[in-house]
Amino acid sequence: MNSMGLIALYLIGRNILFDLVEDYSHNEAHKEFAATLGIYFNISFFIIYVLTSLGVFIVLVLQSNQIVGPVLKISNALKQLNQNQLKKSDQVNLRKGDFFGDLADEVNRLINKYGN
Repeated sequence: MNSMGLIALYLIGRNILFDLVEDYSHNEAHKEFAATLGIYFNISFFIIYVLTSLGVFIVLVLQSNQIVGPVLKISNALKQLNQNQLKKSDQVNLRKGDFFGDLADEVNRLINKYGN
């Protein structure tokens, strides 16, 4: 769920809460309860928003590492191959779960064919 979806849920929940407050605000105790409920609603929503944002951030960092790492390894291997600095024993080894495994296999074939 993106930020706009969370904000929409927050606004809907807050409107429902305000409607309840208006319906039951005839008594002073009800007003105090409604104010406390509003504070708890805001705090709990803020905590949910922060935890969701943190989770999304962690997933993005992990995904970016699975993309950037292989791209750097492949580009460095291609540069070295272009400068005739790679031996046939030098291979592009990616971690388990990294993207571009097929491309790394093709680069390894090029290294085996054109390496020193």
